[in-house]
Amino acid sequence: MPPIGHRCLSMSCLSILLAVVVVVLGIMVATFGVITSRGFLPITVRTALNSVPLFNSRQHYAFSHLPDNLTGTTILITGASSGIGHEAAKLMAERGARVVLGTRGSRARLKSIENSLGPGVAAPSSLDLASFSSIREFVRSLSDLGVERIDSALLNAAKMSFGYEEGELGIERMMAGHHLGHAYLLELLMPLMLASQRPRVVFVSSSAHVFSYAEGIRFNSTAGSFGLYFQAYASSKLANAVYVRALASRLEAAYPSKFVVNAVNPGVVTTPFAWYQLYVPSLFSATPREGALSVLSPLLDSEAQTDGYYDPLGLRLDWYHDTAYWWTCDADLRERLWQWTSAALRDAHRNVSSTPTGSLILDRNVL
Repeated sequence: MPPIGHRCLSMSCLSILLAVVVVVLGIMVATFGVITSRGFLPITVRTALNSVPLFNSRQHYAFSHLPDNLTGTTILITGASSGIGHEAAKLMAERGARVVLGTRGSRARLKSIENSLGPGVAAPSSLDLASFSSIREFVRSLSDLGVERIDSALLNAAKMSFGYEEGELGIERMMAGHHLGHAYLLELLMPLMLASQRPRVVFVSSSAHVFSYAEGIRFNSTAGSFGLYFQAYASSKLANAVYVRALASRLEAAYPSKFVVNAVNPGVVTTPFAWYQLYVPSLFSATPREGALSVLSPLLDSEAQTDGYYDPLGLRLDWYHDTAYWWTCDADLRERLWQWTSAALRDAHRNVSSTPTGSLILDRNVL
């Protein structure tokens, strides 16, 4: 047993260390900014802190910035049965927008979701983003609903898989749903989006993208190469971010000054997305309504420009300084993702007789 003097000294050192930690944490809480911390903290640390409400008290895009009247605007939102998507749909419907929901479920479940959100909200058919046939059926149902154009698309749906699951075409299910499904949906929606004067698209990515596999995007994951489930999720969210860059440049080339395409990190939000998120203390997790505000910022902010990455505060960040630039600014990875995505979507669409006019990937007359 150490002498009493030594024990007192150890306790004093521990108390001093604890006090230093508390002071440093307090300073970080009071002063942290994802932009002002450039050069002082690693990107992985900065993006993690930027996703936690405790370190983000200065909202750039607030509820008061939302348009008061969205009458005449048609907005499509995927993953709207609960969480961020559901709250985003509610905020839009409250302002008079026509909201089209893309979510899975029986007709009775979809009707229940419609009723919970009020007038102006419709879920025409079940949408499983890991199923290409389900995506095609959903898009066909829009004509029955009388949808003539889509002004904005919030591509939000996500589902965490805690082990390897395979979707269509033998592609890992999170990559199939989070990335390929949304990419295919957008290509099929192109005729409706081109009917809008200034269509906007937001892919909901995540700060988790910085924790992807060593190679960044794992294109053809198998049960043997799946690795940690969180890495697979991060890979799919990295694909969302990198795809925004590839898509934005090609849309600009095909349709100059027409589309606004961005990615957003909503931060840590208390939703049923993953069971553990429901137990995160409120200091470290935003409410679904706050998360909805984050993803609506690049969708509704009149000053938003294309090819951006937005944080939970509604700030447009810099791809090189504020994301995993070794991947998001890699032109080769961007091109590989575009070519891989194009091949997969053409394969999924090969037995379909109709071609969506204006599609970058499926309409050979565009690019």
